[in-house]
Parts: sequence; structure tokens; C-alpha cells
Amino acid sequence: METGKTYNFSQLEDEVQSFNKEISQLKDIDISLAIEENREKTIDLLQELCVKISVNNFSTIKEIKSLRKKDMFQVFSTYRFLDPFVGAILIRITKENKTILSACCRGAVDKDSHAEFTLLEKLCRDEIISENDILFTTLEPCTKDSRSQWKEPCCELLFKRGIKNVYIGVLDPNPIITGKGLEYLLKKGMNVNFFNLKNREKISENNKMFFMQFDYGNPKIYKDIFDTFINYLNLNSMEYYIALSNAMIKERKEFSEKYESKSIDEKYSYLFLFFKKMTLNRSILSANHEVDKYTCTDDFALFFFNKPKDIVDGATILVIEAKDKISFIDESLYEAIDKIENILTQYYSQYIQNTGENAHLSEIKKMETKMFKDVKEEDSILREVIVNALVHRDYKSPIFTKIELSEDSIIIKNPVSEKIDQIVVEKMNGFRYSSNPTNSRLMRYFMDVKFCERNSNGMKLAEKYQSYISYHLDENILETILKIGEK
Repeated sequence: METGKTYNFSQLEDEVQSFNKEISQLKDIDISLAIEENREKTIDLLQELCVKISVNNFSTIKEIKSLRKKDMFQVFSTYRFLDPFVGAILIRITKENKTILSACCRGAVDKDSHAEFTLLEKLCRDEIISENDILFTTLEPCTKDSRSQWKEPCCELLFKRGIKNVYIGVLDPNPIITGKGLEYLLKKGMNVNFFNLKNREKISENNKMFFMQFDYGNPKIYKDIFDTFINYLNLNSMEYYIALSNAMIKERKEFSEKYESKSIDEKYSYLFLFFKKMTLNRSILSANHEVDKYTCTDDFALFFFNKPKDIVDGATILVIEAKDKISFIDESLYEAIDKIENILTQYYSQYIQNTGENAHLSEIKKMETKMFKDVKEEDSILREVIVNALVHRDYKSPIFTKIELSEDSIIIKNPVSEKIDQIVVEKMNGFRYSSNPTNSRLMRYFMDVKFCERNSNGMKLAEKYQSYISYHLDENILETILKIGEK
């Protein structure tokens, strides 16, 4: 298609039928005449063009070709990593009343660039969107539950840019997205239509392998994997998380009572739903860290298992109170957070004051608002600092994490990798340091259960409340120091 050329309907039809498969993006194609001549048939043509441009993602084509040579069950049951073919088209009306077409496929800029994002933020970033403009996308726009937490989901981007009219090819088969993107658009008052049957069937055919990986998520196929996990899991530390994942209830006690009354099959069903959601969310298993015979990865063990010290060196946490009282915490890190917070609230109980205004806050939050002046309710210094210490430490080191409590400070002493040196610590104290966590999937777990926010939030909080937080390196031990404010 030629930029600047005005297409009537027959010309546009010819262009779509002979569409060059090497094109991954189009910009500023004038289809004013085609729309005027036959709007309904032009809309159908644009759906077809959207489907055709979607399969111009050559990295995905290459990935599919390599997959076909492998054991598909082994691939899909280990890690969901295959990306879909997605195409997006924006039809906008200019000030001169021209109808202009721009389009692209997923991966047109880089491997992770979603089609809608690339179209709106790269190709048409400076264009004004009117309420008559239309966006076509072959796949349901992604949601905040699936998009990396430091990136904007496409459904929210559509709303932010002022899109009012959307055509969707098919719903996303990923159960953490299915229907939620559509629901978001409808709740925001957008007019949503679906592609015609012919094009929906073509999209499903093109994405057969992308859809297939979600079909593998059923108990019969995953049974051996889950049974192996269940043999090692500390279910007590899992129960509350399963409840959170399935939005079943809000209180730990209520869930525990309900869970214990269930049959083995029903308990297994809860565990399966939890595992399926987390696996599809790329949190449990990783293709590049695949372990033989479905045994568990180290960070999975750390987060969920009872006594992770049996599996990974250095997992024990020592909480040292004044007068040398020591608490050994050797449970899963998920459960360890609860124990650490319980010790903190007991040791610093003088900071907890119950009033009608703070009745909705947790004990740790009530305490924190008194320990640190001007800390906002939505911020959590203690939890963020503790979680960041746990995900950045070197678990191959035999040295334990120490949390030392005193009247005027909380000091977390952690063994860290060689990547952390004095230069890095200087940057941290200047709040100019951003890095991937040493244990990145641990960070993902903690984000999933809302123990911390997106990546780098710890450093942002440290800068926000810098009068309380500082860092010090003693050989390979990184000290995070929280200075307690006035009572």
C-alpha cells in the first residue's frame, strides 16, 4: 500500500487481497473514498487486512517452526512462552475530514511490543484521536493482571487515548485475561464489536499453537507435576495465598476452616486452580531453568516450601531483638513475612494505638504510621524494605539474613552477590540505583500476592522517605538501615 494514495473500494480490495506479507506496519493510508462508497464492506476488508498484517511477526513464525520439532506436551506443560499473532489498525478522521489508516503487527518494534501499544504509542503517538475513530485488534486487549506491572496494559491505553469504537477478533484464551479486557472497554463506555465469523476463524487458525498451550492446563495432563509439588508443599503457608488467588474469602481463619472440611479431591481442585493461574502467569516454571522430572526450582522452593533451608543454603532468617533474644525463621518466605511482622508488632507494640480512624489498618500499618512520620497509608516502608532484602540476597551463601531490632533502628543484614559493590551502594544512597532482583521470580511471587509493588518501587519509596532509610556495605554483607522516627 502506498502512503499518500487515496483508495476507492475496489482498489482497497485489490490491495488487501494481494497484501505484501513482508510489511509489518503501515502509516497514513488514505481510504476516504472506500469508506464513502461502501462503509460496511470496507469494515470487513479492514478486518481481513488486520488478520493478514498480524502474521507478519517473523520472530513468532520462527518460534513456531522450532516448536513443531519438539514434544509439544513437554513444551507447554513446562512453560507458557509462545506469543500470539496480533494485528492492529487505527482508522482516524483528520481535520480535513479524510479517513486515514495506520496498522502494525505485534513485534513490529521489538519482541514484546504489543500491536495496540506500538500503533498508538509509536506510529500514531502525536495524532489526535476523535470519537469517530475506530481501532481494530485481532486479539482482546491485555489487562493489568497479565501485563508486566511496570507497563501500561493495552485496554487502559485505549481508554487513555480516547478510543471510542473497537473491533475485537477473538477473546484472549489466557484465563487471567479472558473477558476482562472486553469488560474493561465496555465499562469505560466504548462501542465494542467483533470481527465477522470468517475472520475470527482465520485468527483462531493462525493462532492454533498459541491457543493450544492453554488447553494443556487441565488436571489430568498436569497430574504428575502437581502430585510431585503437593508432596513437598507446606499447605498451611499456602492456604491464605490460594484463597487470595481464587478470591474465595478474605480471612485466613474462615478459609482454613472451609479448606479443612473439603475432601481430598476438592483440596486438589483448589491447588490445581492456583497452580494453573500461576503457571500461566509465568511465575512457577521457567523454560530456561527447567529441572529434570518436574522437581522444583530453588526460588519456588524458597517461597512455598516448609523449611527451605533443606533445599537452598542460607534460607534461614534470624530476627535479633535487644537483650540478644533471637528468633529463627526457617519456614517458606511467604510464611516468614508473617512471622517477621508479628515479631515487629510485638517488639514495637508501644507504637500501636487503636483509634476509630485507623481501625481498617493492619497492626503492622498502625505501627508504621507512628514509627515513621508522614508515611502515607498506601505506602509500606517496612514491608517493601524486607521484601526487597529477601529477593536481592544471595541464597547460595551459607550466611543467614539478620534483622536486628533496637529502639532507634531496624537493620537488615544480608549476604549479597558480587554485583553489589561500594559504587552500587553509593548509587543506592543517592537513590539512583535500579536493577533486576537477584531472584527475579521471587519478586514476581511477592508482587502477585501484593506484598510489594512493581519493580524498583523499593528504591522510589527509599527516596520518598530518605530521612529514614540508608545503606551500608560491609564486605559482602549489605546493611539496610531504617531509622525510627520520634514516638
